[in-house]
Amino acid sequence: MNGDEFTINTSNVRRFTLDLTCVRLDWSKRIVLRMDGFNSQLTRKRWPTLHFVRTSAGAWDVEAD
Repeated sequence: MNGDEFTINTSNVRRFTLDLTCVRLDWSKRIVLRMDGFNSQLTRKRWPTLHFVRTSAGAWDVEAD
């Protein structure tokens, strides 16, 4: 974690869960989630966990709960 940027680099991973209760975040600021070189904004919409799955094209997608 670096300020308002959260960076994740993966190798040979198809799915994982990010538990946001284990990370101290300042939700009053814009938080950039950078995964394997791609950026998106992290919001409370899916609090407290995000379930990621890699698509057949190699991008990351958030799985519905």
